[in-house]
Amino acid sequence: MTFAVGIFDLFTYTVPGLSYLSLFTYLAWRFGLVDVQLLGRSNTLVLVIGVVVVSYVLGHVGEGINAILRRMVRRRELPSGADARTEFVGRVPAAVGRSFVDADRAILLAAISLHERELVAEIDRLRASGLMIRGIGATFVLGAGVAAVEVFTGGRWLIACLALLTLSLMAIASLLQSRKMHRWADLRILEICFWIPDIDERLRAQQLTTKAA
Repeated sequence: MTFAVGIFDLFTYTVPGLSYLSLFTYLAWRFGLVDVQLLGRSNTLVLVIGVVVVSYVLGHVGEGINAILRRMVRRRELPSGADARTEFVGRVPAAVGRSFVDADRAILLAAISLHERELVAEIDRLRASGLMIRGIGATFVLGAGVAAVEVFTGGRWLIACLALLTLSLMAIASLLQSRKMHRWADLRILEICFWIPDIDERLRAQQLTTKAA
């Protein structure tokens, strides 16, 4: 049996999961549940495999925390897809009124994959990077909470204050950067679809078929 982690899985789940694992390891060390020196003397190969597997699982579980964060900010911002469409139409007036501009992103990705598979990989890389940054941002939020507790309970309140400030700023920056990466991916989808022959006719035919059904 072969276990392989793809680039999308690595960016989207494993890297954010590693940040969760680092935070949980710190908490376990603070409560005296883990001996860090003992971990350092463990079998390196087994330790690396265990870290990858646990990080991958935590990355999936962490999507629940990301969903909570999205609901917290949803009322104050437009979806990145809406931002991308508005920006794209403003930059390319010839796209006004074309069917692909308002089409579902998954349908557009499927259309691109039929013509240029290499470009789909580029779009997936942008999307995976945005998801990775968003997942790490959730860890920054949790880390800021831990730092806030350390301010009052730890013996180094100044370091804890600096950590709280730094992690809070990084959490905000992660959210903004994640939105930017998703907007870039949506823009790239629209830019490519602009040049796909007959895409508008195909989309209109699909819409008519759906209405007739």
